[in-house]
Amino acid sequence: MAIASLILTVLQPLTGLSIAHALGTVITNDGSSTTGWTLSTPSIVSTGGNPGYAIAFSKNDNMSRMYGSSGSDFSGTVFQVDAYFTSSQDFIKLIWGESASCNDAGGLQTVIGPATNTGSGNAIAGWGGIQGSVNCLYGASPDGTIAGTGSASVTGGVWNINTWYTIKIAIGATSTSYYVNGVLIQTRSTALPTLNYIFIGGDDRNGYGFSNGVLIDNIAIGGGASATFSYSSSPSAGKAVTLTANISPTASTGTVLFKDASNNTLCSVSSLTSGVGSCNTWTPASPATYVVTAYYSGDATYLSSNSASSNIVVSNGVNTITFPALAAMTIGGTAPTLSATASSGLTVAYASSTTSVCTVAGSTITVLSTGTCTITASQAGNGTYAAAISVNQSFVVSAVSSKSTDDASAKAAQDKQDAIALAGIVTALGSIESSMGDLAALTLTRTACYKGKKTVKVLATKTCPKGYVLKKIKVVSGS
Repeated sequence: MAIASLILTVLQPLTGLSIAHALGTVITNDGSSTTGWTLSTPSIVSTGGNPGYAIAFSKNDNMSRMYGSSGSDFSGTVFQVDAYFTSSQDFIKLIWGESASCNDAGGLQTVIGPATNTGSGNAIAGWGGIQGSVNCLYGASPDGTIAGTGSASVTGGVWNINTWYTIKIAIGATSTSYYVNGVLIQTRSTALPTLNYIFIGGDDRNGYGFSNGVLIDNIAIGGGASATFSYSSSPSAGKAVTLTANISPTASTGTVLFKDASNNTLCSVSSLTSGVGSCNTWTPASPATYVVTAYYSGDATYLSSNSASSNIVVSNGVNTITFPALAAMTIGGTAPTLSATASSGLTVAYASSTTSVCTVAGSTITVLSTGTCTITASQAGNGTYAAAISVNQSFVVSAVSSKSTDDASAKAAQDKQDAIALAGIVTALGSIESSMGDLAALTLTRTACYKGKKTVKVLATKTCPKGYVLKKIKVVSGS
């Protein structure tokens, strides 16, 4: 049989709920398992499910189980199944708030299937949707008012055979909403039941029998949760994006996966605090529009859900140049070093806008004359990073000043004068040394010259005055 799979992708926020109470434990069964259910002859088939296995219902077949501890636990609960019909007379009922024998008048039900189509020939034609008067598995009642799917946007308003549909019942404290393939079909004022049994099953009031006419798959019953998310502003390539999930109710625990349109996991939240969790391990490699969805895992109380998809536009990565100042120089000196960097890590290019003063090749400056040299640093970007805004740095190239020349000439003249003076000192010292040498070698003899009682002392090299008689009295050494 051909199967068109139509799966609900968003659990809409529930209306009319009061969830300040206990919820039942989540119930999930795919078509391969009926664990936890009491069966009245439905069977498991290995093919034709959505996908794989499915639970097949024939006339009068049903399955039941308890949810929570009382009917009040249905407030805030979602009752969801995938359903498939093989005959125009097929229908199935989703029942909650019943007794174990399914005979309590306080239960509620939603009736679905081709038998409710206008003109189906079945007694329940036009009696689909939410009903507050349950006669358990046997037919429906005029309390139901929905014909077919109830919306032209869902397979033209009629139930098709050999087609999968996703059915969701959102049960609140004062109202119940019914969805087909994510489209809200009906919201009806309802009171919470007293009892807490759930049934899935059906019959044909006109006596039409069917064998494995209805397939049920992907049963999920539990607290309804909704997921939304936000992301850091102005995302750009090469920069981590922070994704923040918001799960309601805030009592929700569990995990969140953020995925793109190709089902690649971008980042994951391992735990929630008051329903909120963030991750920032996704770094877009290139600018593009990314379709992102948040998938909430659910927990023991709340069902899994996912957010609406959001288009995240990632722009080129920011690219900024840092260009340190360049020191002034004197012509003939060493040119400053170019050391600009780009935040992208890409190579910076340099150019001179004053080529009469200086040129640049690679990162080397050649100074040609005095004046102001202006160097421009640029970075053109690439497929990931945007082009950077160019940055200029200038420095002054000065000539050797006249004062410096005069000072040098004066110094040279002074040095010459000092050299001449030093030469004279050396010559003088040489003469002194020579004289000192003679003195050192000189032996002096002191003598006395007498004339009567008069005495005159003279050096041995001297003669006595006239009329005096010479007499040596002492020898003095020059050393």
